[in-house]
Amino acid sequence: MRKDDKYIYYGKMLVGFSILVSMMLMLYLVYEFSQINNVKKRELVREKKRVERYTGMQFKGVVLEKKIDSANHLRKIINVKDIDRGLVRFDISFEKEEVFHFIKDGDSISKNNGELNFRLVRHNLDTVIKMARYDTIMN
Repeated sequence: MRKDDKYIYYGKMLVGFSILVSMMLMLYLVYEFSQINNVKKRELVREKKRVERYTGMQFKGVVLEKKIDSANHLRKIINVKDIDRGLVRFDISFEKEEVFHFIKDGDSISKNNGELNFRLVRHNLDTVIKMARYDTIMN
């Protein structure tokens, strides 16, 4: 083999190797993007299940306590003493932070089945709070 043939041979091998590496990189990127898309789809399904659970809730009572549950991924929980069913755990972790801070212990709170809002009554305040985060998922 002549010296020039050797360089041509190695040049072709280098081009072939570069193409092979490029193809493997493209396949890897396609795989990664498809995994990211699958994760997003799973999260959307979980969010829709949360919405269904939330809209299916019904309670009427008094806020006993509100807490951030450190044992459960820092979820914002409001414990409500329901008139008919006793203690109800109302999870508003996926709503704006202001909603959690606005609710106070001792507030009267009620939510009807199938609705995305709840009514809050405190001394001279009577308001309806619409759960905006859940509303965007439903539409």
